[in-house]
Amino acid sequence: MSDFSVAYHLKTDQISDVVDLLSSLNIKGYVFQPTNGWVTFVTELDEFEPHDLISKNISGTLLFLVRTNDFLCWNFEVFLDSESHGRYAIQASDELHAEIVNTLSDQALSLLVAQSQIDDLTRILNPVFYNAALDKGDLDFAELVGLENIEWISYFQIDCNVDDYEVVSVQ
Repeated sequence: MSDFSVAYHLKTDQISDVVDLLSSLNIKGYVFQPTNGWVTFVTELDEFEPHDLISKNISGTLLFLVRTNDFLCWNFEVFLDSESHGRYAIQASDELHAEIVNTLSDQALSLLVAQSQIDDLTRILNPVFYNAALDKGDLDFAELVGLENIEWISYFQIDCNVDDYEVVSVQ
């Protein structure tokens, strides 16, 4: 079984921002402690696309990240105050090629990293060699953006193994 993750990341230092949101929407979930200015969380609405109930009720910068190494793909969508500012996806189409979808606005990039890091982020998202992007582009992206909770993170994974994670449960 290989690594698979589906999670939201809210740009905040306050875990209560996410706990209060999920509680007000009556959504079950698990919330990680803040790291590097991001609070990672998963919900029972565990899907491969950001759920409207969450994305339309968020305040601030929200990043929805999906990654798996089984299918050699990863993708994310960026929101600011309930409005999508674009999506990025890369997936292997065969051994030598990959398909990239990139609809990110310039503002989306600046929501994720400091202005001085925009060129580095652009290089990760527009690889010269697809293998590098597929093999570790998601890890390079996470490191640059400051995300730590990206491996083996999904509602189902945590719900089945809650003792293995340091999370706050929202019921």
